[in-house]
Amino acid sequence: MLLRKKIIDFGYISKDYEKIIEGYILSKYDNAEKLFKFKDVNKYLENFGFSHTEILKMGRDYPEIYAISAETLQKKIDGIKALGYDADVVKKIVKSFPAVLGYDVDSFEEKVEGIKSLGYTRNDALKVLETTPNLFGYDIETIKEKIKAYKRMRFDEQEILTIAKTFPLFVYDPETIRDRKNALRKIGFSTKDIRKITLKNSGIFEMSPEDIKAQFDGIVALGYKKVEVRKMVLLAPRLMTTNVDKLWDRLMNIALLGFSEETVKKMTKSYPTIICVAEETINEHFNNFISLEYKE
Repeated sequence: MLLRKKIIDFGYISKDYEKIIEGYILSKYDNAEKLFKFKDVNKYLENFGFSHTEILKMGRDYPEIYAISAETLQKKIDGIKALGYDADVVKKIVKSFPAVLGYDVDSFEEKVEGIKSLGYTRNDALKVLETTPNLFGYDIETIKEKIKAYKRMRFDEQEILTIAKTFPLFVYDPETIRDRKNALRKIGFSTKDIRKITLKNSGIFEMSPEDIKAQFDGIVALGYKKVEVRKMVLLAPRLMTTNVDKLWDRLMNIALLGFSEETVKKMTKSYPTIICVAEETINEHFNNFISLEYKE
């Protein structure tokens, strides 16, 4: 059948075809209309700047997109832009959460106002929605209940609001976040330390408790004492989400620049951020410093 062939040729598999075509989404249309809608939506998304791979993912995540006309898609896109986002951010939001294109345009501004009511400025509310586009589909009361749950876990309100600007805190189960905080506590960090670390690197919440311990132990295995690693993490929380093998490579890279093992350890204990950046960046800064020294 031509329709099936066109959809499979585009890159979808049979399971995708069934979701897109044989389900309720396009069932009321004849095959010619289905094919037209399929091509029309893909053309619109391509013209907007989405790659072929991105379109396939969006179609799999939200097959209902093929029941929306290109004209309606444009109105939805314009509605998101009107909130104050540029085209690149709109693409980021739609790619991450294509179901937003199924919501009523009027609901977009209502959602921004709802997020603002939690204690954000408008710009920060937009940042929260950019970080977690799924919130376009959340009821504000549900988010408020999450905030209450986090407060019961000894998060203060400002901490909650700050983390949610860069991390999808409001879509996580609070118990999952509690487990991550407990994992940090078990390796020796105080409540105050944990607050400081997670405010600067909320990506730690994406790690499992086992991975948090393994990361800490991995840094210790590089030749540091546990108390030293705790101090280093407080200075550079990114250490907890930087691959240990990469940390080792950067230590070796610094040594190759002519520093002794003792000096490398001393440097990284005082300024651990140096091993959170790529070797190329370290080398560039070192060479620039040498160049300035020679000029003098």
